[in-house]
Amino acid sequence: MFFAFPYFLYGLFLVSIPIALHLINRSRADKMQFSSLLFVRQINQSDIKKLKLKDLILLMLRILFIVCVVLAFSGLHIKPQKGLPGNEKSKTVIIQDDSYSISHDSLLQKQFKIQDELQRLFPDEFIFKVYKSSEILTGEKTDELKPSLLTADYSSIFARLTDKADNIILFSDRQAVNFRNKINNSEKYNPNIILFDVSEKDINNIGISSLKPESSFWDKSAIGTFILKIKNFNNYDVPDISVNIFVNDIQQSGKNISVNANQEKELSFEVGPQNKDYLNIRVSISCDEMSDNLKEDDEAFCSLNFRKSINVGIIGGKNGNNKYLLAAIKSLQQNGNIIYPNVINNLNDNNSYDALMIYDDFVLNDNDLRQLTTYINGGKGIFLFLTMNSDIVNLNKLLSEYINSVKIDRISGVDSSINEVTIEPNHPLYKGIFTNKKEEFSIGNIKNIYSVLPSANSFPIMKLKDGRPVILETNTNAGRLLISTISPDETMSSFAENDIFAPIINRSIFYLSSDIGSDEYNIAGKNNFFVYGSNNGKVIISNPAGQKKEILLPSKSDKNIFSIPISDFFLQKGIYTVSDSMGENPEYFSMNADINEGSLLRNDDRDIINYFAGSGLENVSIVKSLSELEKSLTQIRKGTDLTSIFLILGIIFLISEIMFNLLYKKIKR
Repeated sequence: MFFAFPYFLYGLFLVSIPIALHLINRSRADKMQFSSLLFVRQINQSDIKKLKLKDLILLMLRILFIVCVVLAFSGLHIKPQKGLPGNEKSKTVIIQDDSYSISHDSLLQKQFKIQDELQRLFPDEFIFKVYKSSEILTGEKTDELKPSLLTADYSSIFARLTDKADNIILFSDRQAVNFRNKINNSEKYNPNIILFDVSEKDINNIGISSLKPESSFWDKSAIGTFILKIKNFNNYDVPDISVNIFVNDIQQSGKNISVNANQEKELSFEVGPQNKDYLNIRVSISCDEMSDNLKEDDEAFCSLNFRKSINVGIIGGKNGNNKYLLAAIKSLQQNGNIIYPNVINNLNDNNSYDALMIYDDFVLNDNDLRQLTTYINGGKGIFLFLTMNSDIVNLNKLLSEYINSVKIDRISGVDSSINEVTIEPNHPLYKGIFTNKKEEFSIGNIKNIYSVLPSANSFPIMKLKDGRPVILETNTNAGRLLISTISPDETMSSFAENDIFAPIINRSIFYLSSDIGSDEYNIAGKNNFFVYGSNNGKVIISNPAGQKKEILLPSKSDKNIFSIPISDFFLQKGIYTVSDSMGENPEYFSMNADINEGSLLRNDDRDIINYFAGSGLENVSIVKSLSELEKSLTQIRKGTDLTSIFLILGIIFLISEIMFNLLYKKIKR
């Protein structure tokens, strides 16, 4: 508890005035002369009690009125910051966001001014220590006037922040990338966190917030789906937004949509089979000028690079029992994919293969187990088929001890009436196979199947109607493991002869070759702009490969923010350089390194509060002006100011006294 003006507490002595008046009125009785007591009305005992109660209520209302007024003028604060004995200064860390996106609209300079003003306003209450986000992340001092090319990732900032301060002030433009990774708060550190929003909130904007493939892998011989998200940052609905989609620079489709106020709309579109080793997708949007003042996020680019060939190692399959696997891969080759199946007899050279399919009818030795464990933990994929002659002892050693997968129990027969399975239709292995989103189908006659004991990180993606799994997946360290409880031949079932077998084998090859297309999503449209001091003339841009390109800046620009054209020159990830026609005054900007950094799209208050709460950081407030920041710091130091509350209560008690008197007189009459 804290009183800003404690000398006003002497006003509490005024409480003695209504108490004294109450006591005087009780003891005083006026004397009157009557000729006879016959003319004096007898008063009931209940009337006397009512009169006393009325006097007590009036006394309490008057006392409460005086107390509230005195406490209001004394500046009572409650819930001050803990651990601040006497006049000890509060340790406060200021973290300036100097990531690339903060350079827009001079937001970095804005932070310097606010920081200086804080030190002027609170010279005796707080000890301020100032860092820039890049300094914490790298440990090196940076130029005050230039933004860093590092993302202000708060999980990394908190992990590297050595000062355990009472308060942390975070300057931020609220980018989603800053709040992407969870903060590790194992020490239960819980300071007061004030996030100062330095972003500009009054800009009208419609922007592309995301463009990416629906699936984590891509079969270029099949139809693929892309997901596009468009966000409306305005406080009103925006109709008639034009969306244009280009595939390898050829316009595929165009449509008009509407997006409600402050909403994000998701669109999906399909791309047909490709005969090239790459796929470039460009999307652009446009609407009326009043609703979209920011054009830098109206274009997005996504690039997929396919492998020219995939090497698949097939292990096992005596006497030609792997013929169904080889036939399925051959059908995949006919669709334009270059797949090299290699039947191998040992695992000594497995790293040369992008995926392994193991027809387990041979004995595994300890060296084989180590080779397979290293292979899958290194990020590769394995499809393991159990057969009538599977080496259960060593397989369980591999699956249970080394990879923490399922445990193979036993082989058993199946009722001849059970021949239907259910699948997880949203699993990437099945997406694109069924156009009608079928979840249940027949795989033919099943004679025998292995029972397995699942683990916490294994789950069935195909199972019989009685619940027994047919195909399972295990989450490994980096790779993928698929397990089939029936063999890919006719000895255990007719599944290998079913029409669905070849598509599943084909899809599994792309799924297990997990590095195909991964980390190749070059989103140029999210940060294809830069800030430069000049607003006209020619500039030279150098890409990360050292190639140079000359572009002409527009002659008119009120922000000095310039878009660069989408082309192959700008597809590489990394740091680009822009300089004048003489090669002087270089500026740097990051492109394609992160979908969010460089974008002006922002998180809302609820997302930010939930982000910190998820790490146990509960004392979080968001401010948008210096006055709000000053108020928050005052509240942290002194507690919550109750002046206005006590003033309101005092007025309520005063009005209550007046109304009570009037009501009592009316009833008495």
